[in-house]
Amino acid sequence: RAVRLARLFKLRQFRVIIKTMTKAVSSISYLCGLLCLFLFVAAVLGVQLFAGELDGLKDSVGVDIPKPSSNFDNLYASFLTTFQIITLDAWSSILWACGASRVGHWSFFFFLVLIILGNYMLM
Repeated sequence: RAVRLARLFKLRQFRVIIKTMTKAVSSISYLCGLLCLFLFVAAVLGVQLFAGELDGLKDSVGVDIPKPSSNFDNLYASFLTTFQIITLDAWSSILWACGASRVGHWSFFFFLVLIILGNYMLM
């Protein structure tokens, strides 16, 4: 049975498919590298802006806002939070928590740029 599988590699069409797939993977690897670089830069910026800012926040009425599990306290958490924002997975709770921090309304600009550029790169 293993010999039958080896016959597939002799087929000309199969070799063409394999060659095309390797070219596609090499092209996608550049895009993945660019996306990782973008995520890293955004994560570092998130740490600089919001590290430790999501502890003990209060809304406009004075009610405590719980610290979200997605935060910018260290580079690893910031990288995951940035990816979560780009994929639009529960990003609004992070946005409102960051909006209540000392950065204030500038956090909305950060999220807007992050979502637009991140989704453009994911497309």
